[in-house]
Amino acid sequence: MIRRTACLIALGGEPYRNLAIEKHLMDTLPEDTAILYLWQNDRCISIGRCQNPLYECRVDPFLSAGGHIARRLSGGGAVYQDRGALNFSFILPKTAFDIHHQLSILGMAAGAFGIQSRAMGRGDLFTAGRRFSVNAYFKAGSAALHHGTLYVDTALDQMAQFLSAGGGDLAAPNPPDTAAHTINLRTLNPAITVEELEQALYWAFARAYGAQPAWLDERILDGRSIAALTLRFSDPKWIYPEAMASTFSVSERFPWGQVTVKLKVDGGVIRAARVFTDAMEAPLFGLIERVGLDGLCADPEAMDKVVVHSVRLKAAVVSRDEREHGERRKLNLGHTFGHAVEKCSREMIHGEAVAVGMAIAARLAVKLGLLAPAACDRIVRLLAALGFATEPPVPAERLLAAVTKDKKSEGDTIRLVLPTAVGACEVRTMTFDELSRLVRSV
Repeated sequence: MIRRTACLIALGGEPYRNLAIEKHLMDTLPEDTAILYLWQNDRCISIGRCQNPLYECRVDPFLSAGGHIARRLSGGGAVYQDRGALNFSFILPKTAFDIHHQLSILGMAAGAFGIQSRAMGRGDLFTAGRRFSVNAYFKAGSAALHHGTLYVDTALDQMAQFLSAGGGDLAAPNPPDTAAHTINLRTLNPAITVEELEQALYWAFARAYGAQPAWLDERILDGRSIAALTLRFSDPKWIYPEAMASTFSVSERFPWGQVTVKLKVDGGVIRAARVFTDAMEAPLFGLIERVGLDGLCADPEAMDKVVVHSVRLKAAVVSRDEREHGERRKLNLGHTFGHAVEKCSREMIHGEAVAVGMAIAARLAVKLGLLAPAACDRIVRLLAALGFATEPPVPAERLLAAVTKDKKSEGDTIRLVLPTAVGACEVRTMTFDELSRLVRSV
């Protein structure tokens, strides 16, 4: 439940600093708090987390014309932004994240100017058959982000000139955010300005959460944190993917987004892989690229067997214990500490956090005499070889504090799934005091 609200309007138009402020607000979000962050960028093309700018826009001409290319944390497609557009960010706890509720705030603000809208596709807002708002989403740790762009008086000719495919055969067909699909709100109501829309969003946000938001000033934020994050977002290594000579490439558009896969295959083995997509679930595709393709046999038949076997194993367990009273609990291996890692870390996504949790569970099992040290080493080495971290990113005390809030806890006890061998595990119940002593001894 949201008990406090706040609003911040950025002072400048540097895209990388504005993204840094957004990330800082997300990293430092207090519990039960929702923040409305409003910002404008100087001329910029904002690309999704897993997109390749070379496939999405005319990079060199745009940079030569004084534009910026910025990679954001969320998925979704490439978006043209300038001082005629207003960018918004809803930053709130995961537990309060509701796409329809957040979209209703945007619709309420547009309605204040007599503009009726409806959400279509992946949440973009349309009126008169064309979109005036594009949206994207990102979650990390206990915080969630819903951000996007509202077109007020954007230079649509510049959008048409630069925001078009530039990657040859692998470029996305029919780029979704071109001028032909976009309408400025001032076209519908000449009285709308960015400043008026900011005020309309502020009051819509206040109505939606039942409280007048407190005003924040970016000058009171942690300057060192903002500076470090600005350097990160402006780093070419973050913006542009590392070049890779591929031997196989394929691109396909699905209802949920465009996907381009590039592989470097040598001797029948995938030596390197790149996955580019405008799908909203960008972290998933980054994980696939890092740990799901490199080193695998480039044999579709063999991969099919691995996937089918894994699905059958899980389905068999679920069918035998549909309500999770016994055996099905074993599927939670790594999740107790994984959930704690995910809550404490603002960087790790769910699968990465569970991998850390599996490594922790293996080490605890050795300490309890349940697992042979050699088996533990094998598990940890495999996780590391797949590209996962195997050490928690935060101190043990913070992890233990988060574990006490795990949904599998019962009073002052908690259920832990611990491996007893590669491919075998058992469920143990222990008190928090016992767990605390065990963790500190590892």
